[in-house]
Amino acid sequence: MVDQLYATLRAAIIDNALSPGARISEADVAQQ
Repeated sequence: MVDQLYATLRAAIIDNALSPGARISEADVAQQ
């Protein structure tokens, strides 16, 4: 379960880094 969550967050960070709204998305991830 923890590994799945980590993988999901990692994928989200990578996707956000490639998107124009990366900074906003990273802030959202940091709040979780």
